[in-house]
Amino acid sequence: MIPFIPRKVARKAAKPTTPSRTTDEATKTVQTAGPSKHILSAQNASASGNTLTPTLKGKERQIDAPPNEVYSDLLQLSLSDHALYLDATLRRMMESSREGYIPLTHLLRHSPYLSSLSPPPTEASVIKSVRAHSPDVFDVRVLFSEPSRALWFGNSSTTRDDSGGYEIRLKDWDDALKRARNTIRAEWESRTVYMENIPLHYRSIPGIYRFTSKMLGHSPSPQCVQSVSLPPHHRDKPDTQPKCKGFALVTMSDTDLARRLVEEWPWRRNQRTKEVGVEDDITREATKFGFRVLPKARWDQLKEEYLARRAKLVEQISSQASQHTAGQHENEDGEGEEYEDEEAPAPQPVAAKRKRSLTPVPDVPSANITTIYSPYPYNCLVFVKNIHPETNKTTLRTLFASAFDKAQVGNGGDGLDYVDFTKGMNSCYLRLATPEHTTHLLSYFSQTPTTQTHGLDNAGSTDSQKNKPIVMELVDGTREELYWGKVPEKVRRQAVEKAVRGSGITKGENVEGGQAQKKRRR
Repeated sequence: MIPFIPRKVARKAAKPTTPSRTTDEATKTVQTAGPSKHILSAQNASASGNTLTPTLKGKERQIDAPPNEVYSDLLQLSLSDHALYLDATLRRMMESSREGYIPLTHLLRHSPYLSSLSPPPTEASVIKSVRAHSPDVFDVRVLFSEPSRALWFGNSSTTRDDSGGYEIRLKDWDDALKRARNTIRAEWESRTVYMENIPLHYRSIPGIYRFTSKMLGHSPSPQCVQSVSLPPHHRDKPDTQPKCKGFALVTMSDTDLARRLVEEWPWRRNQRTKEVGVEDDITREATKFGFRVLPKARWDQLKEEYLARRAKLVEQISSQASQHTAGQHENEDGEGEEYEDEEAPAPQPVAAKRKRSLTPVPDVPSANITTIYSPYPYNCLVFVKNIHPETNKTTLRTLFASAFDKAQVGNGGDGLDYVDFTKGMNSCYLRLATPEHTTHLLSYFSQTPTTQTHGLDNAGSTDSQKNKPIVMELVDGTREELYWGKVPEKVRRQAVEKAVRGSGITKGENVEGGQAQKKRRR
């Protein structure tokens, strides 16, 4: 009995594997049409000895990416004379090996240049980069070992067997160890320079390495750059990796190379002595960004002067703030009471009555009076301490704006312009609309000690036994200028206009215009 075969399967099965003589010409005619032309051309090319591959598109085309030069540069920094001088463990590993080889995995884990890469590179990619870009500097070998019994019997141990894998060494490893042992710190300091205004696309450790090597041109030493370090910013956390902001400390292999960079790219641009008749790309790029170099000894001297100047300014600001606070308390205890005990004066306009209810404004020099041409509003910035770290801007705005609820100060609750608060901090900055609002806010919280019992406490508590009371101080002088310098120009203009407009209303000028503008804002 003949078995049943479905129609579709039967068609495929009916196709003969070996065409007969009668259908041979027809089969050839069909095969020359359609996409199978590439197959026939490839077969004909292979039959005639041509090894060219057919032109393919998309995912069918596989091109090997060139080796990454970054890994080779970072490996040269990791095994430089300066790195061997700093790392005693690395020196002992090279000395304990008869041939100077060290495991590549050790460098990938412990080198400050390679261990910070994210994602970490593979050993194969690093070796590929070394063989392509620095074959005259390193020797590479592969060490094979017997598989661990833990792998055969399924042991769940997480310890890695490092007895096999790639090993690497410097070609002159013996001389490198002697140079590292026979140098002192003063020699390395004399070979170090401070670079500033590094071109934008070279602002990374491997980029600075390549940039410096190109600036030196044909150097007699293959490892002319020994170290690249990025000075941390004073706001960076200790455990964070510093980012390049256009400046770096670079150590050379020779004092003459460091002196050459300083002479060709001096700190003052008008003192540059190098004649640049025909500039190459790297020189033109450095000139465009204002690249300049300074000896590290001079940089350390300028750094000490800057820190001393900064400490002096901080001390002056602190003393001025304490004097201002003491004078304000004396003004509140003396002049305020005498002012309240005076006889009632003659009837005055509404604006004058409003001014009478304010706390007396401290004497401010005429230079600090905000005008429409001022760069920022003077005496409108307050620094607040001892707030709850789990609070938010909405809660703080409600808490501090309550000082203007019952007082006739300007526009009432609109006196608090902005709350500059970072989540998790116990301090913030307040931008007030006018100096009158600033004075009233400082007076209110100095007379009424207030604490935040929890993060969402927008009313405050007078019980200061558990938490410290909120402390406010006026920010003026250099601190005020530095703060407003970080605020966008548009926001500063709006704050100045608001302070000028608010001061005009308080003095009784253009009251009708202010009321009309307030209606328009609604």
